[in-house]
Amino acid sequence: MNGFDLAHWAKRRVVPLSVLLALLSAGSAPAVTAQSNDAVAQMGTTRFMTSDLKDLVGRMEPETRRQALANPKLLTQLIQAEVARKAVLNEATAKKWQQKPAVAKEIDTARDAIVLKSYLAAVTALPQSYPSDSEIKAAYDLNRDKFLVPRQYRLAQIFIASPAGDKDAAAALKKANELAAKARASGARFEDLARQNSQHKPSAEKGGDTGWLVESQLQPAVRAKIAGMMRGDVSEPIRGDQGWHIIRLTDTKPAALKPLAEVRPLIAASLRQQKQQSDELQYIARMLKKTPVSVNDTKLRTALEAAR
Repeated sequence: MNGFDLAHWAKRRVVPLSVLLALLSAGSAPAVTAQSNDAVAQMGTTRFMTSDLKDLVGRMEPETRRQALANPKLLTQLIQAEVARKAVLNEATAKKWQQKPAVAKEIDTARDAIVLKSYLAAVTALPQSYPSDSEIKAAYDLNRDKFLVPRQYRLAQIFIASPAGDKDAAAALKKANELAAKARASGARFEDLARQNSQHKPSAEKGGDTGWLVESQLQPAVRAKIAGMMRGDVSEPIRGDQGWHIIRLTDTKPAALKPLAEVRPLIAASLRQQKQQSDELQYIARMLKKTPVSVNDTKLRTALEAAR
């Protein structure tokens, strides 16, 4: 078998695909017992167990977890990558790679860093009540500019392709002018003209609708033109990077502040992170104050000279 087919494996092994997806969709991965710790995948002698899947799911970022749940193919790829990683690690361990002096030193350094990080997080753990409602509100008021949603435009377009150097540039402009005139005529149905003539397929299929766009997403020429348009207005052809755009301004939303309720989780997480880092630095500062570090300048110079 060249690739690992998760659906095929699930049918012929004791762990069905539905169970794997249930494991992903659960609020937290279920406990794995000796009886339920079955092989989910295998590469030679390297086996990927249900417990390995639990660990993999636990390490996923929320967005990756969501995508894996919605896309079994992506889940397969993630499992394949993890099995391959385990196989390489097993190979290295069999060759006692971890005992090489340079590698062992790196392992010690990594272990110390993990222990230090974990310990500092424990001794400076924040109460669940932090930050308070008033602290969150204060941070929101102080950083209103960061929560400002810029002005948005709902547009529809008819696009006629005409990149730089196009030998049919004149014909493209003529067609764009004709379509603009039709779109601006009384009783014209912009949606039908877009579906039939626009060369930007994704928006053409939706009657030219591009959805809501913020100013920064618009090409400068388009942004400059629609600034003076009213709802329902249709522009003359606007020269863009790759061709001509005939724009209808469907709707606008003024710049607005995101409500506190929407950004509250983000603010709370940011304040907790800042407070945690500050408390860790203060903890170390107190240790240094209680037991200052003494440096032997003579021995330090000798050590530096020997290290050169």
